[in-house]
Amino acid sequence: MRLQGRAAIITGGARGIARGIAEAHVNEGARAVIADFLFDEAKQLLWI
Repeated sequence: MRLQGRAAIITGGARGIARGIAEAHVNEGARAVIADFLFDEAKQLLWI
């Protein structure tokens, strides 16, 4: 948990590389905000 207590804003995070980055941040303990025009796809990431 190297990122415990930190926050990240990830643009375009609904899919692709940015989604992988969002998942990695959360897996390392960070809180993530996903900003994307693809609302329906971004909404699926509410496990964060």
